[in-house]
Amino acid sequence: MILRVEAEGVYSLSEPDAGLEFRADYLRRDHRSGEISGELSVSCSEHAARVDNLLSVASFNFSSAQARASRAKLLKDRGGKELARVNVAECLEAFCQYIASQERIGEPAVILRDVPIRRPEETAFEVLGMKLPLKHLAILFGAPGTLKSYIALLVALTLALRGLKVMYVDWELDAEDHHHRLRLIDPDPPELILYRRCRKPLVQ
Repeated sequence: MILRVEAEGVYSLSEPDAGLEFRADYLRRDHRSGEISGELSVSCSEHAARVDNLLSVASFNFSSAQARASRAKLLKDRGGKELARVNVAECLEAFCQYIASQERIGEPAVILRDVPIRRPEETAFEVLGMKLPLKHLAILFGAPGTLKSYIALLVALTLALRGLKVMYVDWELDAEDHHHRLRLIDPDPPELILYRRCRKPLVQ
């Protein structure tokens, strides 16, 4: 059994002998009950007939013993003979306990003097006279109609002309609107500018 932290709030458990893998994503903790919920996906490499070998993908309460028992039974039923030799309930229980432990512990403390030094010139890049952080968020704000999105497009274009791939993420205008604006700035923009229309919070 191999337990891993894939990224912040993303966990996996794999049972190589059975080709079984659990993955937890989109985790959130209810501020009233303290329960941890999210999306649980379970795949089995022996179940090639299914899309991406997936047995189940659904929301799940990782803090609920009843939910664990119910989901383990569902997986056992759907897995059929491929999971006959695997204790699915035990795997799911271990996975849920691991997630609870990791979420409780959080990021470990470090001895600050032992952390590698990152010099100021390594932490930001300059574009159009603005210094933007490489590893942190930066916010460009202003009143409506003050060219914020045009400036963002110009920043994206400038970075793309340097050979960097850039994604423009937006919740308001669509791709056609931004394409028109981009062409006003540069009639022949490079292909390195991607666009993604969003309807949910960025974390999702």
